[in-house]
Amino acid sequence: MVLELQSQVAELQKRVKTADEQLTNADEMNQEYLELKTEHWLTSETLRNMTEELQRNQSENEKLRQENQELQKQLGLGNSLQPDYEAIRDRILNKLKVGRQSSPGKAIDAFIKEILRDSRTVIPRQ
Repeated sequence: MVLELQSQVAELQKRVKTADEQLTNADEMNQEYLELKTEHWLTSETLRNMTEELQRNQSENEKLRQENQELQKQLGLGNSLQPDYEAIRDRILNKLKVGRQSSPGKAIDAFIKEILRDSRTVIPRQ
């Protein structure tokens, strides 16, 4: 009977030891789970923030692209941004008290003609 009780006690001690090991293992796994859960949350928040920032940047890029296209269209129109050379010429000739057919008037006309010729051959940047 004593041997039988000792055998049962030994068996119970093995089971307790096994249960303790399982609990220790479960605690370690639970701790690892909590760490991974926290890491996952941080990663998700970082991803969400970066996605929002990317969307803001894409929106800003699109606005800038449209603004750039509008500016390029304005540059392509030529006269909208080009000074009124004839009005400038007339003011200068009035200050000089000479007419368009004078030497200064013809020189200014030739200069304007050259500027306009050069501005048509410029290739706009994309």
